[in-house]
Amino acid sequence: MRFLSIIFAIVFVNFSFSQQWKEMANDIDVNVYDVVAEAESYFKNIDKSKKGSGWKAYNRWLYENEPKFYPSGDRNTVESNFAAKEFKNFISNNPPLEKSLFDDGWEELGPHYIEEVTGHYAVGLGRIESFYIDPNNENRIFLGSRSGGFWKTLDGGATWKNTTDFLFASGVNTIEPLMEFMSLSTVEIIGQEQILILII
Repeated sequence: MRFLSIIFAIVFVNFSFSQQWKEMANDIDVNVYDVVAEAESYFKNIDKSKKGSGWKAYNRWLYENEPKFYPSGDRNTVESNFAAKEFKNFISNNPPLEKSLFDDGWEELGPHYIEEVTGHYAVGLGRIESFYIDPNNENRIFLGSRSGGFWKTLDGGATWKNTTDFLFASGVNTIEPLMEFMSLSTVEIIGQEQILILII
C-alpha cells in the first residue's frame, strides 16, 4: 500500500509540473513571456516530436497570443471574455427576427455533416470564405471557397459553375468585382498566394 502511495505521489508531482505552463497560460494576470519561460523550461526535457507532448498546443497558443500582447506581454488589459460578453449584449439588445418577416427566408439545404459529401471526414472541405451578390442582379452571385475555388450562379443559386478547376491551387479568400467594368464581367479574386483577374 505504501509503495502505491509513493508511485501516486510521484505521478501527481510530475503531472502537476507538466501542467504548470498551461495553468499560467489560462491566467490572464500572467505575462505572456513568463508563460514562454515556463514552457520553454518544461520542453527542454521533453521529446517534442512525440505525439501528445503538448509542444504543438503550446506553439498554437503562442502563435495566437504573442502578437496580441507584443511587446509588453501584459494580458490583463483586456477582459478574457470580452468577445463572449459583447456577443451576449448584442443578442439581448437585438432580438431574433421572425422568419415570417422575409418573403421567402433562408432554408438550410445541407450538407449537415461532411460525410454526406465525401463518405469520410475531410476537414475544411466546402468552407466558404467570401461571397458577393451583384447589386444590379440578385440572381448573380459569386462565391469563394477555401478549398473549392471560385463559383458563380446566374439563377439565384439553382445551379452553380466552378471557373477555377484548371488552377493548380484554387483557394479563394476574397472576391472584389472591378466596378470600372460596368458589366461586372471581371472579378478580382485573392487566393493565399495569388491574385487573379477572371473574365466571367
